[in-house]
Amino acid sequence: MGRADMTGVSKIVSDTGPLISWARAHQLELLRTLVQQLILPRAVVQELKKPNRSGSALLGESWIVQAQPLPGGTVLNFPQVLGEGERQAIATASLLGALLLVDDISARREAERRGIACLSTLRLLAQAKTDGLVTQVAPLLQTFRAQGFWLSDSVTQRFLMGLGEA
Repeated sequence: MGRADMTGVSKIVSDTGPLISWARAHQLELLRTLVQQLILPRAVVQELKKPNRSGSALLGESWIVQAQPLPGGTVLNFPQVLGEGERQAIATASLLGALLLVDDISARREAERRGIACLSTLRLLAQAKTDGLVTQVAPLLQTFRAQGFWLSDSVTQRFLMGLGEA
């Protein structure tokens, strides 16, 4: 499946990482406009509840839905490199037939191996430009990177060139 088309998307499950990135970049309102509703597995909720965690304010928002607990044994048979939040996000997206918002490459590869369509922060930023919500992505991406969103210079350059901004 790989890259996801957001047309008519009603269910999106998120891992913790993208939420922290969007919060640190002060772009949660843009994220809400783009996705309208996010489903968070229990482990992601717990990760967001950690003291001083960027993105913790999301837990009280009406567009954030906590997923039902997963059936026992659901997160077995995942690579050890994945954290519990990533495992539960992949499992929840699979069970719900939902898209998965994930930036971690190992988690994205595992999700795609399981036939789950994935969204990334970059895909959402490109969508924001396509939808006319932002005129330029480069300044936003610079803010994301300054706040800890890791992206190599070469990937950044290729991404911005693809948007006609480099």
